[in-house]
Amino acid sequence: MVAACLLIATGVAGKSAEMTESDCAAMLRALADEDALRVFAQLVVATGTGSPKHSAGSITIQYVTAHGLARHTGLPVNVVLDVLKRLTDAGLTIEKDGGGGWRTDFAALRRAAYREPVMVADAPGGERDS
Repeated sequence: MVAACLLIATGVAGKSAEMTESDCAAMLRALADEDALRVFAQLVVATGTGSPKHSAGSITIQYVTAHGLARHTGLPVNVVLDVLKRLTDAGLTIEKDGGGGWRTDFAALRRAAYREPVMVADAPGGERDS
């Protein structure tokens, strides 16, 4: 049994926040539905780890839309949106500022699995540390 795991808190630079055992279980519960697992798998295929990519002096972050996920999973858009909300609430995905796009938060999943301490990123918009 996992005693505790740590997850990043957003919005307060330099602070860490403890994720409780029940919060870790929420990540698993979010994936324990066939539709959610299909959406998350396709999200990982489309966005990789969700980490920023550095190339030629620029930084890019890959996002995918609910319509794109619906097209690739064969699920209706409203089902995909419901799944994305649950995955985001559980800390497995990050919604783009202003909405309309999502990416994997593989770093949060890894931190939950290995109980690594994390710090809030100083990035604009409260982005999570990678």
